[in-house]
Amino acid sequence: MKKKISLSFILALATLQSLNAIEAPKIQKIEFIGMEAPKNIDEMSKMYTTAKVRLYTTDKDFTQHDLSYQTLFNVKDKIGTNTHPAGQLYNYKMEALLDPFKKPLISETPDSNSLLNIDGKLFLVNHFEYDPILSYGSSL
Repeated sequence: MKKKISLSFILALATLQSLNAIEAPKIQKIEFIGMEAPKNIDEMSKMYTTAKVRLYTTDKDFTQHDLSYQTLFNVKDKIGTNTHPAGQLYNYKMEALLDPFKKPLISETPDSNSLLNIDGKLFLVNHFEYDPILSYGSSL
């Protein structure tokens, strides 16, 4: 049994080492291609994008990819070790705001994101609109 486990472990390490030898192409430039503004009520009432991105490996060679929306988390989700929902509203002292029933006041409308690079670490910051959800499920 010990020999089988050892051999499996060695084979797994060899496979990982060979995977590390594969290099991803170096991206020289990134170009974002925008989209037209929504033209009708149907387009204005849904979340979508027709924008694209081009990844250049040389000045002329690129691959083009469609952009899309991906849900990372919802406003009521608790992220990591945070005890409050992601959409929790706070006052200027970073104290959680509560609704009339002493439950968390949660912003229901993520508006945009910023990707910040701070000392080489990436942070995704969500910007929420102020329209809150009360604990019984309705908006103010």
